[in-house]
Amino acid sequence: HANGSYRWFNTHGTVFERNKSGLVEKIIYVSMDVTDQLKAVTMLKERDLELLEQEERYFRMINEIEDYAILRLSPGGIIENWNTGAEKIKGYKASEIIGKHFRIFYSADDQKSHLPETLIKKAAEEGKAVHEGWRVRKDKSRFWGSIVITALHDRVGHVVGFSKVTRDLTQMKIANDNLKNYADKIAKTNYELEEKNKQLESFNYIASHDLKEPLRKIRLFISRLRDDMELAPRIREILSKIETSSIRMQDLIEGLLLYCQADLSISPETCNLNLLLNDVLADFSDLTDQKDILITKMTLPSVNMNPIQFKQVFYNLISNAVKYKKDKIPLQLNISYQMASKLNGKNNSPHLYHKISFEDNGIGFEADHNDKIFGLFQRLHDQSKYAGTGLGLAICKKVVENYGGQISAKGEPGKGARFDILLPVENV
Repeated sequence: HANGSYRWFNTHGTVFERNKSGLVEKIIYVSMDVTDQLKAVTMLKERDLELLEQEERYFRMINEIEDYAILRLSPGGIIENWNTGAEKIKGYKASEIIGKHFRIFYSADDQKSHLPETLIKKAAEEGKAVHEGWRVRKDKSRFWGSIVITALHDRVGHVVGFSKVTRDLTQMKIANDNLKNYADKIAKTNYELEEKNKQLESFNYIASHDLKEPLRKIRLFISRLRDDMELAPRIREILSKIETSSIRMQDLIEGLLLYCQADLSISPETCNLNLLLNDVLADFSDLTDQKDILITKMTLPSVNMNPIQFKQVFYNLISNAVKYKKDKIPLQLNISYQMASKLNGKNNSPHLYHKISFEDNGIGFEADHNDKIFGLFQRLHDQSKYAGTGLGLAICKKVVENYGGQISAKGEPGKGARFDILLPVENV
């Protein structure tokens, strides 16, 4: 161009005149400036190319997504495309599934109830349909799918198809179901515990009133017979045996009552075990004052538990040591404390425990009774010589285990016994 710019021309040359020899003498030369038209066409081509590239990137992105099955459906529900995630989740290759109706993914019951058709109808009417349920893979196995079907529209608003996105939530479904079952079991256990507590409370009432009252009357009548009547020695001996048996029965009832109370859920509180132990030792002051019993103790920790229940543990262990002391030999009872570490059975990690030990120099017991000694009504020695119900150590075991702890025993005949209590630090 005269201004120095370049223009694009569409040029045509045509022969206009030849001489007698046939040689071209004149031509018509027509040149048309098509620069602006070419620019417009180029812009259109570039735009179309850009759209094609964008569409290609979009489909490449969709195809490489593996966690979601993404597919396009025709207005009638026919599968038109298929991504890698769909192949991974549903098991079909694109060549096996494109052209088929998407109802193939649904169970026989869902197909019978026309659930697939209902979902695309809802998507067409409302723009989107959301659903969760069991779906069927190519190998007939089931998975829990969360699906969203979205209607696709043309420029005038007509539905031209649907996009369908499916996510495999099988593991989440299983976890939620397990969690629900666990919650149901906990609720059932809590209900059973509440019922058990009610039964125990009912038993406690019966043991405290209905069972004790007849025994009280028996002892009262025996006392009256003995005081108001002239009785033969043999009759008095029989009455004494009846009274002894009724006393033993009362002790058993009270022991069972304490054992059941040890199983009741009682609100814990911060408890100074030193004060608790001193209260218990005060109950044995008449014995310790005779200098026939020497009790040494270390400083104990403060723990979180019910003091009434744990006071019974201390009382039973000290009472047990006093009861089984050697004849004519002073009892030496040492109550010690230390922090202890024990490996956890689940992850083999160390756990800290409060360790409280009661060690005496009494008559002891055989080593094979180390576990048996905590059973209900277990008596290892002559009942006629050593009174008791066989419930004391069973009560100790139940209370300690209620707080996540352990109690163990170790005895040696003629040398004494040792009882160790382990209370987990984080629980107390």
